[in-house]
Amino acid sequence: LPYDISHWWHGGRAGEGLGHPDIPLEEMLFILCVHGTKHLWDNLKWLCDVAEILKAEKPLDWDLFFDFTRKYNCPRMVLIGLLLAGDLLGAPLPQRVQAQIEADPQLIGLAGQVVRHAFVDAEPPLSNLARMKLQTAIRERFADKARIWISLIRRTKPAEWQLIALPRQLFFVYYLIRPVRFAWRWGIKPLRRLFD
Repeated sequence: LPYDISHWWHGGRAGEGLGHPDIPLEEMLFILCVHGTKHLWDNLKWLCDVAEILKAEKPLDWDLFFDFTRKYNCPRMVLIGLLLAGDLLGAPLPQRVQAQIEADPQLIGLAGQVVRHAFVDAEPPLSNLARMKLQTAIRERFADKARIWISLIRRTKPAEWQLIALPRQLFFVYYLIRPVRFAWRWGIKPLRRLFD
């Protein structure tokens, strides 16, 4: 998500002047949920951080929390983090959160896929393609789904550079090579036949 953190350094509270940002718990919880879901909760300590915030004695301002969710159009990413913290680590979830989880019929199934691949040893690790599919399914809006795949295409890597040496002026061609290489690698038959 394009997320501006400049306001962290101007809160006028305890962290100011010490070189440490002063982040409201609601915003930190939002960031942790989005970050963890983006990476499919590969690290259990991220979920522990979410659970600890939910278990804290200080009450959370859920209106403020869901303001961030609406602003950045990522309710499912956030709710998956809260659901996993509640189910796996016993973190308390208010009725308001429970109601939003129940209102999304796909949410529990998607969270189950994350659990199987992040926390169950018997499950084989997700392939890159499967990770992309799951990350795409988690996003609700078509624009956000498309952005995931566009970002993959835009990140050229040494595999493309080694395939063919191009002068600097033609570097843009690597962005055309990348999706074709992925299509061939991931087994789209019509394109594969072209290279056989």
